[in-house]
Amino acid sequence: MEPSAFYPVDLHVHTPASKCFRGETNDEGYLGIIGEYVEKDVKIICITDHNTVSGYDHLMVIKNKYESILDSLNTLDKDSPDMSIHIQSIRERYGIFNKIIILPGIEIELKPGVHFLVIFNPETYSSDVAKQLLCDIGFLEEMQGREDLNDVPNFDPLDFYQKIKDYDCLVVAAHVDSNKGIYNATTGVYRAAIFKSPILNGVQYKSSETAAKIKSIIRTQKEYKRDKPLAYIQASDYHGENSIFQYSYYKLNDFTYKSLYECFENPVEMISVLREPEFGNVVDEIKNNGHYVAITGKSNLIAEPLSKNICASLNASFGSILVGFQDKPTFEYIGINCTVEQLGEIINGSIDSIYSRCKGYREVRVITKSLGDNNAIGIIFISAQTSRIHYFENKAYVYLDNLLTEASPCQIESIVEENMMKQLFKREKKNLNSYESIKKNIDCLMQPVRDIKLINLMHYFSKNIISQMKLNLVKNNNEEESTVDSTDPIGTEGNYPYYVSKYPSRLEYAYLRVSCPQYDIRESNLECFNGKGKAIVVASGGGCFYIDNESDWKLYTDDAEVIILYLKNGDIDLKLIVAWLKSTYVFWYSLSEFDQSDFFNLQIFRTINIPDFPEHASTSICDNLNTILALESSFLVKYSVLENEEEKLILVNEHNLETTKIGEEIDKIIYETINLSDHDVEYIEKSLRARNEFCYSDCRAIDKKSGKMINE
Repeated sequence: MEPSAFYPVDLHVHTPASKCFRGETNDEGYLGIIGEYVEKDVKIICITDHNTVSGYDHLMVIKNKYESILDSLNTLDKDSPDMSIHIQSIRERYGIFNKIIILPGIEIELKPGVHFLVIFNPETYSSDVAKQLLCDIGFLEEMQGREDLNDVPNFDPLDFYQKIKDYDCLVVAAHVDSNKGIYNATTGVYRAAIFKSPILNGVQYKSSETAAKIKSIIRTQKEYKRDKPLAYIQASDYHGENSIFQYSYYKLNDFTYKSLYECFENPVEMISVLREPEFGNVVDEIKNNGHYVAITGKSNLIAEPLSKNICASLNASFGSILVGFQDKPTFEYIGINCTVEQLGEIINGSIDSIYSRCKGYREVRVITKSLGDNNAIGIIFISAQTSRIHYFENKAYVYLDNLLTEASPCQIESIVEENMMKQLFKREKKNLNSYESIKKNIDCLMQPVRDIKLINLMHYFSKNIISQMKLNLVKNNNEEESTVDSTDPIGTEGNYPYYVSKYPSRLEYAYLRVSCPQYDIRESNLECFNGKGKAIVVASGGGCFYIDNESDWKLYTDDAEVIILYLKNGDIDLKLIVAWLKSTYVFWYSLSEFDQSDFFNLQIFRTINIPDFPEHASTSICDNLNTILALESSFLVKYSVLENEEEKLILVNEHNLETTKIGEEIDKIIYETINLSDHDVEYIEKSLRARNEFCYSDCRAIDKKSGKMINE
């Protein structure tokens, strides 16, 4: 284990010993419970059946039984295949107990029908002592395992505190915000005394709002004041089939009762609704910085206020929106009643609803996290430098005196134009360090989020490339070793045959980045594909080449197969498809989604869609591609007449630098078309460099001595 990391713990788990349990009641049913928690990587659970310890005791009987069977089997002949399989099966059943810590406990019902969890120290636990405790309180044998008793023992929480105070255990008020919880079922001075008692170590809550109310009451009302902090925890109240798993995360030094107990002694720092404390650090930095607004509410009602606040934050140029947080009277994690995925959709929908006449830079980043109680929270981090204003439903919003305010576009534009630069420069000095710190932390958390966002872009583009093309698969059926009698590549003009081998989708150094190579092939034992008209050739390895030829042509390959693509109709320029396939975004998408960039793999190729490029972008991309084609043709002519190797090296590298810069220009047009921010581009290129892949933007100059490109 990682010392002092946060781990999931569930302290409210029922077994078939509870009469209300849903599922098998035999040994398999008991083992199934443990198996479910092991599968979810929960480290500690507590068995808390209704008014009984028989569920925990039975689990220990099962454990001891398998341990005893294993001891007996180990003395037998293990060479028998059947015996070997049997021993392995027993080991697996016994082994499950070594993957999780199971604590003994009780969910006990007290007058007036309120429930408490008792979590015993397993080192000092005695089944007989626990059963005697139940008898002393008034639970006869026939009452054990049942809840909602008509004849609840005449033992209230304060009596129980006196009884339990000398036991080695933790006491937690169960589901305090239900009709069986002390928050809802008791009132007045009596309820205050129950909460104030030092015997009470924690409360299990369902609603984050209730937890926030209890915290406020304990902090502000004298009769509730405690000498030591109360732990606020989530737990499943697991009852078998169709149970919803909920738990808090505990900063455990090891997987023991002692370490768990230490968490209850310092719950503020050691018990969390979130597994990643880094997320809490980001929230704390945003709070300390001060430029934020906290919003909470029901999932079906939050979209509109969220849109208005995003609009106002964009108009303020900088800020953060904490979604699912309460700011007053105290700062609390409340949550929105939906899943992380649903909250992400709500937030992104609100962002998309903001209409902007802005000219300038704007960036909106989103992180969402689960609270562990079927709720979700999120952070929207906003940075913008614009000369115009943002609108939601044709209305503009700003913060005036920290209040969200609607005003006419004319009024707000006047405010923005008058104050924007003054506020920006004033904030720049004050917020620079905190801004960069928050940004750095968010970047660490956002890598998987950003990957998903950028990968999903591909699914929103309107045209699937395969659906636009006629596909021909060229097979080389010659099993003999390939032989080709030819000169060097001679250019891209003339009716010479085309020839491709296995090429990767991107090379740092390449004679031809776009043009399909042509050779003066005089003799070959390879099969030849006869084609006509402009086409794209996809070689195994992912290399894509353009055949700019309206006439008949031939193609040879020494690889097993190549793909030839023709346009079905004239809806899109074939050169635009070539540029898209060779773009840095598509290259990154393929590596990130499939861990390879071999477009010859149809599983990858089928997922590649192409956006609707505006006319100016399409024209510019095709013009740049034509320039590369012309440069490649010119290069091959120059190269063919050179004899000095040093001169050839310099020519090759100058050619590479020139075509690479044009490739970078094409990338910029594509980034703008698909609305990638500078930060998105930086992230994509940084990811490629981490994989040691080549980025067009890395080529900056030629070393005159070596003739090689310099990557700055």
